[in-house]
Amino acid sequence: MPDPALSTQPLSILLVDDDEVDRLALRRALGKANLGELVIVEAERAREAFTQITSKSFDCAFFDFRLPDSDGVALLRDVRTAGVNTPVIVLTGFGDEQTVLDAMKAGATDYVAKSTVSAERIGQVVRSAVRLAAAERHADAARAAHERYANQLVGLADAAVAVNRAENVRDLLDAAAMHACLITGAPAACVTLGGSAVTDLSDDDDKGGWYSVHGDARRDISSPIEVPLPGRGDEPIGAIMLEVWANRGSDAAVVNQLARLVGGALENVRLYRAAQRATQARNDVLAIVSHDLRNPLHTIVLSASYLADVFLPELPEAALQQTQIIRRAVDRANRLIQDLLDVSRIEAGGFSVVSEPIAPEVLLADAFEAMAPTAAAANVELNCCSDNADLPDVMADRERLQQVFSNLIGNAVKFTPAGGRIDVTASADGPFNVRFSVRDSGPGVSPENLPHIFDRFWQATHGERTGAGLGLAIARGIVEAHHGTIRALSEPGQGAEIVFDLPVA
Repeated sequence: MPDPALSTQPLSILLVDDDEVDRLALRRALGKANLGELVIVEAERAREAFTQITSKSFDCAFFDFRLPDSDGVALLRDVRTAGVNTPVIVLTGFGDEQTVLDAMKAGATDYVAKSTVSAERIGQVVRSAVRLAAAERHADAARAAHERYANQLVGLADAAVAVNRAENVRDLLDAAAMHACLITGAPAACVTLGGSAVTDLSDDDDKGGWYSVHGDARRDISSPIEVPLPGRGDEPIGAIMLEVWANRGSDAAVVNQLARLVGGALENVRLYRAAQRATQARNDVLAIVSHDLRNPLHTIVLSASYLADVFLPELPEAALQQTQIIRRAVDRANRLIQDLLDVSRIEAGGFSVVSEPIAPEVLLADAFEAMAPTAAAANVELNCCSDNADLPDVMADRERLQQVFSNLIGNAVKFTPAGGRIDVTASADGPFNVRFSVRDSGPGVSPENLPHIFDRFWQATHGERTGAGLGLAIARGIVEAHHGTIRALSEPGQGAEIVFDLPVA
């Protein structure tokens, strides 16, 4: 039965020996060894053998230890130095152990004493040598494939950074095409978009086209290998096309990963642009709110004031009360408009404060003066004091800090029952900060609601909504604009406390 390891027939063997009788004996042994069809090339000298083995491919070679112009071990060293990995079996006439050891160190696969040459022995060593060479080739191929795949993964990581750093679709497509070539070794790659992606991603920056070519200057790549770019649904939004692509499994896996990266990056671009459009639409609405609504509100309050001032002697008490209601409603509308504008500026990063050194006691006095009537109207006791009269000044925008205290105290009044208490304090928080606290005696905030109280438009209850849910979000934005921090502390039934720190002057 033929040996599977020798399936690459015919078997090519180089026989190097200056003794014709020995060569004849070896040829006969090879012919009887059941090795299949053989192609035997003979050489008598080392120089001739070196030329043969470095210019042709052999499955196996026999080197006699003693040659007229050299010896088999020296020849073997020269062959290995030249990068030839053909399995070599050294022939010895006397079986000296040192000779065998030198041959094996030089890279011999095996050795055979001439006195033991037989069909069985020769067949055994040839089969063993061919199997070992095949195993080494497979191992080398596996190592090369592993190294190539590792390099491709590194290239894929670089591609991920490049496509996600792209500032527009054009740069993203260029980066994808370039890295498709770098990862696979293809001489040219083209990345194209189509369908809904063109509409979703279109802007003035992308009028140069919805494709990018790297490598070959032609857009039309002949006989391409095409990998689809995944979109949000089942339909692809484009493709990566490669000019030349070896059919390797690792290439397929990596290019598909690259396609998913590019598809994900394009989806991020789409979402970002959708968010930009939504933000612009919101800003447009806020512009209308701030300009077009404030004008009629101003007219309403002027008209109400005119009625109260001009017709005061003639107006009944009920009419005067209605004018006051109108004024308060306009004030609330103006505050709501201002809150919307403030939270928009905070989100857009355009919110700023003008800080100057100011004593904490002054800020507490301002807060008490502004909010005492509100607390009194709700039958809630308001106390504003500092724990230490020697607190250092803080860097603060006085008007904006007044807004913070108004929002925090107003929120505390809303959730504190009649007869309750609100304490506003200031204390030292290390050498660099002053801590302000607004604590109420209300029902507190549940643990599941506590992380959300600084969110925009969020309110703890769904009952009476006396505001838009922006007060605490604005307070956080103002404190952070002062380079401070703010947080909420509460246990159900133990009241709630809002604490914020401001840097000392």
